[in-house]
Amino acid sequence: MILADSLPGFKSFLSVATLPVHFVGYITAFVAAFLLHRGTMSATAAATVFRRQRCHVATLTRFLMEIGHSRDVLLCVRSATLLLESELSAPGEFLFLLDATKRHSQGRYFENSYSCGNTKRKPRQERSGKGKRKQYKNHPSRCHAFICGLLLTPGGLRLPYFLPYYTREHCQAIDQPFRTDAELAAQMIRALELPAEAKVVVVGDTAYDASVIRAACWERDFLWVVPINPERVLAGKKNRRKVRALLEDLPARAFEPVRLSLEEGPQRRQRRLSASRGGPGKHPKRTYWVHRRIAEVHSVGEVVLLFSKKHQAKPGEAAKADKILMSNACGRSTAELLTWYDLRWQIELFFKECKSVLGLDHYRVQKFSQAEGWVELCLLTFCYLEWYRAKQLLRTDLGKEQRLLWQRARTWDSGQLLQQHLEQEEVELMCGMMQTAAGRQELAKTLRAACSATSSTRKAA
Repeated sequence: MILADSLPGFKSFLSVATLPVHFVGYITAFVAAFLLHRGTMSATAAATVFRRQRCHVATLTRFLMEIGHSRDVLLCVRSATLLLESELSAPGEFLFLLDATKRHSQGRYFENSYSCGNTKRKPRQERSGKGKRKQYKNHPSRCHAFICGLLLTPGGLRLPYFLPYYTREHCQAIDQPFRTDAELAAQMIRALELPAEAKVVVVGDTAYDASVIRAACWERDFLWVVPINPERVLAGKKNRRKVRALLEDLPARAFEPVRLSLEEGPQRRQRRLSASRGGPGKHPKRTYWVHRRIAEVHSVGEVVLLFSKKHQAKPGEAAKADKILMSNACGRSTAELLTWYDLRWQIELFFKECKSVLGLDHYRVQKFSQAEGWVELCLLTFCYLEWYRAKQLLRTDLGKEQRLLWQRARTWDSGQLLQQHLEQEEVELMCGMMQTAAGRQELAKTLRAACSATSSTRKAA
């Protein structure tokens, strides 16, 4: 960006948070770099994104540590984006999706990280009594973990949440209690900011089939859907049967087909099919074969169980299930429960977009608080794109084709449309400066400074 010194509407977007003036400038630089960087995202890209207001890289890395100790900014901008949901006026449930993402690296001094390598001995090593596996050439692979939540509103907005995972050693170093993945997810559920009349469904994978998750949902009167833990047993006296053992009593005709459409239904806004996947009619309906049952599960209570598979069983074939879903929404239909769990894949797409488009895992810092600041600014960028998209959909002068494009726009498409807006803005500024002699002199001076900055950056690289 040569002439423009901010992003469209970004100052009003940040106005809900009370921030120092220099903080606003640093946040703007990082968000612009997340959106406009080429290649690997870095602090250097944020330092040089504004040609007329360049700052030192060390200043931005110190700022990452300051903002990493507090996530108030992300909370404020989420609230500002959520206010637009009432204007979109779409009925339906809010879905809160839970999952964890990791950032792998090789290094001995990777703060607050844990080893994710395979140290289990091979059978031959166990017989011979030799030691564990060793890596001779490189340092062992270690990783940071972040527990994330993605709130899908009925109008199609996607609002990100996250809490960092601290290892037991790091918790002792910073004097904080250790919390597991499920406990951090329950903390996010309790802190979820929503309209008073909102109906919420919490969806997770098997890792979130935990009592703390169910307790947090019970406190806030939320529904939940999760795949059961394979060790789950039915209620009753000791020597309880496993839930999976119910399949032994089911004939093949007990499974009924349930068809889900990706382009129809109240959840089509939340699914937001990308424009690159084709137009209407390009997405066939998905068919699942499902057996539904109400049962008492040990330490859980009365729940609805869905034994689901993708293919119809052949005559005489033993009953099998690819997935067994469990939910407290006993009064809801089978199609609704399957649709809710089918939308869990949106958080996987969210991770893919944040890492491949924005550069969520591109940080190279020493302190974990700086990594927290990096992740917060990346999710703030994601939230800004959702806010900007919602603003475009609320325009009354938007054409039919443009409205459809914005409705289906995901992170990459929204970033490209925003970049087109910035290019058009800079062209208009150049045309305005060309009208006067003083403006032409200022434009020539700015362009010379931008060219020298670009050449110096290439030499440094």
